[in-house]
Order: sequence, then C-alpha cells, then structure tokens
Amino acid sequence: MVQNLEEALEVVYGPYNRARPFIRFGDGDAVVRRPELTRRLLDLAGQPDRGQPVVLVTGSKGKGSVSRLIAALLEEHGLRIGLFTSPHLVEFTERIRVNGKAVSEGRLLRYLNEILPRIEQVQSGLTPEAYLGPVGISLALAMLVFRDEKTDLNVIECGRGGTYDDANVLDHKWAVITPVMDEHLLSLGPTIVHVAEHKAGIIKAGQRAAFSAKQNDPVMEVLQKRASDCGVRLHTAGTGFGARDVSLTRYGTKARVFTRNKDYGAITLPLLGTFQADNASLAIAVAEEICSGNLGTEKVRQALAGVRWPGRCEIMAQRPTVLVDGTINRASAKYLVEIIGGLGLKPVISVVGITAEKDYRGVLAALGPISEVVILTRAPGAQHPFPDDGAEVAGAYCSRVLSTPSLEDAVREAKLMAGPEGLVCVAGTQHIIGQAQKIWGRNLQDLRNL
Repeated sequence: MVQNLEEALEVVYGPYNRARPFIRFGDGDAVVRRPELTRRLLDLAGQPDRGQPVVLVTGSKGKGSVSRLIAALLEEHGLRIGLFTSPHLVEFTERIRVNGKAVSEGRLLRYLNEILPRIEQVQSGLTPEAYLGPVGISLALAMLVFRDEKTDLNVIECGRGGTYDDANVLDHKWAVITPVMDEHLLSLGPTIVHVAEHKAGIIKAGQRAAFSAKQNDPVMEVLQKRASDCGVRLHTAGTGFGARDVSLTRYGTKARVFTRNKDYGAITLPLLGTFQADNASLAIAVAEEICSGNLGTEKVRQALAGVRWPGRCEIMAQRPTVLVDGTINRASAKYLVEIIGGLGLKPVISVVGITAEKDYRGVLAALGPISEVVILTRAPGAQHPFPDDGAEVAGAYCSRVLSTPSLEDAVREAKLMAGPEGLVCVAGTQHIIGQAQKIWGRNLQDLRNL
C-alpha cells in the first residue's frame, strides 16, 4: 500500500526507471513510447475519461501557460475546470487541479492505491525496455479526480510530444498547439519538421476545432496539412486572433488582444513576456470556441489579470526585482533575455542552476553577456548531476562567475549585488524553481490564493 507522496513517486516513475537501462540511446518516441498502455490502464480503471470533454495542448514553448490561461478564462465564466500539467514545482499534487486547487495528498494516494493492481497488470509481461509512462499513470489519476469532481471540461497538457504522448489517447474535442521549436530532436526529430509532425498528431478527425500559435512556415505547413487531411478547422494566430501594442513593466505584460469575433481591448497579465500576450490571445480564441463566442469582455480581463502560473517568467519580489523562470535551453533563455532587456533594470545578477543533461551551455551563452555576475548553484534532490564545467562555460560569456551550492545563499548574495534598482534572474530546472518557491514561502496548492 502506498502511504505517502515519496512512495507514490516511486510507483509513478518506477516502470520508466526500471526500463531506462534497456532503452537504446537515440531511439525516438515512435519506438520508445507506448501510449496504448495508458489506454489499457484507463480501460482497466473503468474508463474514467469517458464522456469528459477535453482540450489537449501541446507545443514546445508556453503549453503550460496556455493551459492555465484557458482554464482561468473558463473558470471565470462559471465552468468547473480540471487542469492537468507537468512538471510540478514543489509537490506532485500540483499536476492535478480543479478550479486552480490541487488534489489533496490523501485523495491522490487513495486513487493510486485503487489502481495499483491495474498498473501492475498493465506492466506484467512487457519486454524489459517497455514501460507504462509516468504521464500515463498520472493522467489516469487525474481523470479519476475529474470524474468524481464532475468537472465541466478538462484542459490537459501533453508531455514533450504529441502523436505518441500518453495524453493523446484521450478523446479530445479541441487541439491546441503552441509555438513549435527544434527541441527534443533525439526523440522527436531529427528536424523541426519531424517535431511538427509529432505535435500535429493531436489533431484528429471529428474534432470541433484546432488552434495554432504563430509558427515558422515549415511548421505551419505541417499543421495545415494535418488539419486538412483530418477535416478539422484550424484557427491560426494573426488571422483568427492575436495581440498588439504589447509592453512590459516590472509588474507584468500589457497588450490589446483580439479574435475574429471581438476586440477585447487592453488587458493586463501578471506574467512577463511579449509571448504571454500571444498566449493570452490563443487562450481566448479557444475559450470563445468552447463557449460558442459568449465571452464577456470584463470577465476576460478579470481572468487574465488574476491568473498565476508559478515559475514561468514570474516576478517573485521587488527592490530588487526578482524574476524566476524554468529556463533549460537556449531558445527559452533568449526569450528571458528579451524580457530582461524590456524591463531596463540594471545591474542584472543571474542565478543559474541547470543539470548536465539540459542545455546549460545555451542558457549561459544567452544570460552571460547581459549579466554583471553569474552565480552557479545547485538543488538538493535533483535526479541528474550538475555540470562540472559550468564555471568555465559561464566564464566565456561573463567576467565574474561565482559558485554557491545553496540556492538560498546564492539568492541572498545576488540581491545584495543587484541593489534596490537592479534585477535578480533565477533560471533553472524544476528543482531549482521549486526550491525558489519555498524560499519565498509560496504554497502552490491553490493558484487562486497566490
């Protein structure tokens, strides 16, 4: 019997951890992933997803933020919304929410113990490299929660892919694709076109509509062909919806957003980044479709003004301004640099904690040149080691590099260096961002109370 969250994580990640030594390096999702095992688990668990309306969101950048924005808009219009996202920052329960509130530990453990025999049943007889994925087990738990909570609709964030993602086994009526980049090329590549084909796999015949953010031409061609082949309407940024007059302040993002149906005028988001305005317009377009165009302008503004999404270009404090973001690759770091430049605060002190298997070189290459000081740090409990050559890499881009193992100490030093008019940028992996939330005493169990 599973008795606590630590044991729960062992159950969720156990099949993958046992299979990992047998998975050949370079094998892509088409070979490694087995979404049909998730479908079997759901069926054995009583098909809790049956009859539940679902919006499925994938992409390379912003899929979590867009998922949260869609949920917030629908909640503001009186719907009871289930939200499934990953990864979590502090507690595993954060992945499963109803109207912003995370499932309780006790309830999650109860559901996990109920389906534990089914998990073992699915795993039995598999070859050593085959496994029931962590997302699949988590998704089954989420759908049980949403069924019993009688949600009106569920917003589900995919993992890294699309076609072979565990969440793609759900019967979703709406498909949403955020910006697609050349990421996870070993698993989804080798080119961005291949990545786009994976993401496009969530568009399926019989859906009510699909939506896409701004994409480069090769990606958009893939999405349009997939939608056409499936007979699904594809709404795209720039023609169906968009944002203009975007500006940044140290308190968030301002913009004017519009859809084909309505101009919503000026909105304010407590999320930083010009791309967040694009995310908001995409989310509004999706919510409009779900609500048959009946969105109230003032409710839209209220929902967006109140939305919170921890660890994603998040302002944690003022004087100095402290910006926290889960940046793990060069592309995301470039967005972060753009945001920092837009704020115009100096000096910039960057606190960076990225494990060796992530693109720490790309992040340091982006943040180093704009930083007065780079402080390298680590997080306890990280699954992967931190790089040994981090200081050497950072030193190629920034003249002053320090190493401080404790994130709390690193932040304290950075704030002193920045002074009241400067900016501290905390960038890193899930464990670093989760640790930052703890430093500021944030309880992430209810997004409505942040």
